[in-house]
Amino acid sequence: MKIIAYTLLTVIVLSLSQLTPVNAGIYKCVAGDGSVTYSQTECPASNRTAKVLGKNGGSSPDVNCAIALPFIEQTIGDMRDGVSSFSLTKKYGGESHISRVTGAIVNYIYSFKDNETAVPSRIKDLTVKRCKAGNFGIPTCNALPAAFVNEQGGCQAIKPDSNNNSTFSSANAERDD
Repeated sequence: MKIIAYTLLTVIVLSLSQLTPVNAGIYKCVAGDGSVTYSQTECPASNRTAKVLGKNGGSSPDVNCAIALPFIEQTIGDMRDGVSSFSLTKKYGGESHISRVTGAIVNYIYSFKDNETAVPSRIKDLTVKRCKAGNFGIPTCNALPAAFVNEQGGCQAIKPDSNNNSTFSSANAERDD
């Protein structure tokens, strides 16, 4: 009798699982005001899709990390020059003055500090890959340390190239707060 009950229960569960959208993707939608919602349906056209979790749990990168590239490169250089993550954070005003995005980028890069075989170009590639996957959040000019942005000439000085990389121009543009 127990075998029949377990078999019947298994058949019912399997049948119900075919009716539910277990293979649906999960969409992270970012509205113009910065609010975030998650949905099993595509984001409205007025929202930006930050990350889509696919049917198998994989992600479809959709984050533009061009604005964070100069910060990533400088942070890798600082780490290789022996600057501690504490000193770097302090340079930008301390933990209370840096964004979650900045903190995540710094922490990830500094995870390679004692790995002598990790060359800067590889660290950069891995960091950019994580950034594009949305692992650090959405990088914006305002998410980067103000001191860094000001050193680079401000937010308007960003110049994405055809490969979606970026460099800051020497123009003295103001930071867009």
